[in-house]
Amino acid sequence: MWNVVLIVCLASGMTVAAKAAEPQAATVVFNPETIGSAEAALWQAYYARSHQQLAVGLFDLLQAQFKLSPEAADLVSADLAEASMLFLGSTGKYKEQVLPKLIAAYRRIHDEIGAEWSPEKAAAAELKWWVARRTPGANTPGKVGKYIADSYAVIYGVSNTWTRKAGALRAKAADIRDHGGQNADWDKIEKMLIVSYKYLRKGLVD
Repeated sequence: MWNVVLIVCLASGMTVAAKAAEPQAATVVFNPETIGSAEAALWQAYYARSHQQLAVGLFDLLQAQFKLSPEAADLVSADLAEASMLFLGSTGKYKEQVLPKLIAAYRRIHDEIGAEWSPEKAAAAELKWWVARRTPGANTPGKVGKYIADSYAVIYGVSNTWTRKAGALRAKAADIRDHGGQNADWDKIEKMLIVSYKYLRKGLVD
């Protein structure tokens, strides 16, 4: 039996720019060390099936990354945590069971920051690589990394060598978690995620 999908929270992987149509003009405000370390912690909460820890971690990260109000961060973190737990326990019907919660989370962020990307497209791109993580034949780091990069392109309107490298390294970190299971090398995973976000930041500003 293969390992379940990692949590790919919008908060963990997305947005430093409010408007995807103007990615080069955006100010990159996220800190790769902060985001990478926070995502590693969120993955651990997800695999521990700790809904409360996951929601709290998402709340803190949403405020730090998106500068959301406490009220908005609470609603988005609740949607994302529920989507993740639904996915963890689901064996199919992802579009019916999981996608609505992802769309709700993306729409809240979209409305809060005045973004121009489509919440529906962003949520669908997110779910696509969640599903790939648990689909034999599609769950290779190469394929999953491409889907992650595609999700960045939906939000930022940017696809280049650095954003693709960011997606690939994030997928490799997930693969190490999967192969390690309960004995996964979380220090190594965290370092890989930090480098991945350095690549992403570079791809958005170069």
